[in-house]
Amino acid sequence: MMNDDLEDKVNNSDLEAEIELPKEISELELLKKENEDLKNKIIYLIAENQNSVKRLKNDFEEKLKYSINKFAGDLIDPLEILFLALENVSPEHLSKGDQHLNNIHEGVNMTKSEFLKVFEKYELKRIFPLNEKFDHNFHEAVSKIPQQDIEPNIIVQVLKAGYILHGRVLRPAIVVVSC
Repeated sequence: MMNDDLEDKVNNSDLEAEIELPKEISELELLKKENEDLKNKIIYLIAENQNSVKRLKNDFEEKLKYSINKFAGDLIDPLEILFLALENVSPEHLSKGDQHLNNIHEGVNMTKSEFLKVFEKYELKRIFPLNEKFDHNFHEAVSKIPQQDIEPNIIVQVLKAGYILHGRVLRPAIVVVSC
């Protein structure tokens, strides 16, 4: 009888050990899977964070690049007035020897040149597309004029120069096109 009790205890211990062993293994597997899931979540969150930082940096750089948009637009008309002033002084008037007129002309020309240097520094480019093919991305046609010796859609007159800031049209050139 003692043998039977002992045998029952041994069998019960073995049975409990057998039951507990898979339970420990399943808990270990469960913890390993949970650990792997957490690692994957951390990797995903790190990547998501890095993407957010890149996106914010790009947005900031884009806003910074175009933050001068309004200011640059306000400087266009004064520069165009300088171009107009220089175009309206004929070489004949300058060659007459009027030193006062020559000095004013030179000063206006120097001011225009300084404007253009600053514009170039900030990637603000002037478009003056005379005799070029019309491109609706950069030009705005206000009229068409029949021309015998010029093919259609060639710009025959520029009414207002256009401007591009960092590759983006700030103001299209206002033009007259051949038809």
